[in-house]
Amino acid sequence: GRAVVESALSATPIVAYDCEWHTEFITEGVTGLLVPSRDSAAMAEGALTLLSDSSRAAKIGLQARTHALEVMSPAVVTQLERELLVTRFPLVLNSESRSPSAPST
Repeated sequence: GRAVVESALSATPIVAYDCEWHTEFITEGVTGLLVPSRDSAAMAEGALTLLSDSSRAAKIGLQARTHALEVMSPAVVTQLERELLVTRFPLVLNSESRSPSAPST
């Protein structure tokens, strides 16, 4: 799963299957190419498409990097994880963190 993000961060043009979260991360023709899942012929064709057009491949690679830096930055990921935790466990993570009280004697 991380290979797509790692490729994007290195400005490598991406050809990925249209499965799992890839369709959320890759915008077809902008930040990469998406091909039908498990279609190895389409995967090869996508790779050949980018190999035959180096300027398009470079542009897609740079756009993928920009996108990855925006959506995968530590600040963004931390905020998304916090929002998820607050919605799943609202009593555990209040907007104000609370310290446990001292035991009564």
